[in-house]
Amino acid sequence: MGILVRQKSLAPVKDFFRGYKDNLKVSLVFWMIQLTLSMIVLIDAFYFYTRGSVLVAAIFAVAFILLTIFSIIGFTMLAVLEITVANIYRSAVVIIWRYFKKQLGNLLTIIAFVVIFYAFPSEMFLFFFSIIAFYIMRSNQKIFTDLKSQFSQTNDSYERGTQND
Repeated sequence: MGILVRQKSLAPVKDFFRGYKDNLKVSLVFWMIQLTLSMIVLIDAFYFYTRGSVLVAAIFAVAFILLTIFSIIGFTMLAVLEITVANIYRSAVVIIWRYFKKQLGNLLTIIAFVVIFYAFPSEMFLFFFSIIAFYIMRSNQKIFTDLKSQFSQTNDSYERGTQND
């Protein structure tokens, strides 16, 4: 929708392939890092929990929650901005520090929808998670507007859909 507002026209196929070309490598690298770290942390948490070290398992569970918040922030940034993997993590730390309550609310929203889906499994899976994605993008829109105004480059070329083809 941001492209429609800025350019006053919409070419979904062209925008899709441009976004696919621009962010595929960064998205895959970010996803692999997050997936690897999440698996390591979850395996360690379960290992220490089965060995009776509940405190260490709780520390790993908190680390997993932080990784989940980093994923939420990172993928929403990748959907809006063209950004490097290192800058995703830097920006995520800034966003968590400045907007902790909002990010905790996003995490609790995901947890609530997972509980609802667990209680009432059906074909509504995609609908529920599209609602989650819409809510998270809408709640993070002000954050990204603030970040763009504070850290913007002179030509704003890092924002998706503003490059001149």
